[in-house]
Amino acid sequence: MAGTVAATVRAVAATTGEWWTPRPRVLIIGGGFGGLEAARALAKAPVDITLVDKTNHHLFQPLLYQVATAGLAAPAIAAPIRSLFRSQGNLTTLLAEVVQIDAPGQRVLLSDGSSLVFDHLIVAAGATHSYFGHDEWEQHAPGLKTLEDAFEIRRRVTYCIGSPKHQRPPLFIRITAIWPPSAITRRWLTSARRPGPSDFRAGGRGGFGYSRISIS
Repeated sequence: MAGTVAATVRAVAATTGEWWTPRPRVLIIGGGFGGLEAARALAKAPVDITLVDKTNHHLFQPLLYQVATAGLAAPAIAAPIRSLFRSQGNLTTLLAEVVQIDAPGQRVLLSDGSSLVFDHLIVAAGATHSYFGHDEWEQHAPGLKTLEDAFEIRRRVTYCIGSPKHQRPPLFIRITAIWPPSAITRRWLTSARRPGPSDFRAGGRGGFGYSRISIS
């Protein structure tokens, strides 16, 4: 019976953002590393936790570059948030986007117009890339923080390699980064320059080898 009541309370909370509970309500914004660690740390605490994220998966960002370069499939670095906490009874996960925090009112506003109340708030929404005041660069140099970013980079590179209009002159790809995966990405693209059976052919004008890519 108690389990049924708890399930009903959680269902009402997921719909309205309002519920009464004798235990403190902890709201966690973000399902990244910070949000997951906070939720796990409170697993045995006498609190009711709601974890809100605008995607339905936890993403292992350090390997995003491998998805962008077709080294890994997306499911290899992303796991459903619900499955990660399926055995944690004091936690509810919601697929929603927080657009505003009302700290005095202890409430957050969601993109669909609904709201969630809290007694304690943990903001672990993560970070995004910066163009240092040059936002116009983004259309030419997408960041790499989400699966969508990785798919877009992979699409652009694949298109540039295979498109007839890039046969001549040579294709130039610039990688601007200082962390270790940039070196791995450079090696991947460098190895792709070697002609072989995987070379693209374009427009019936003969072979277009990866060897025409120039890395800088």
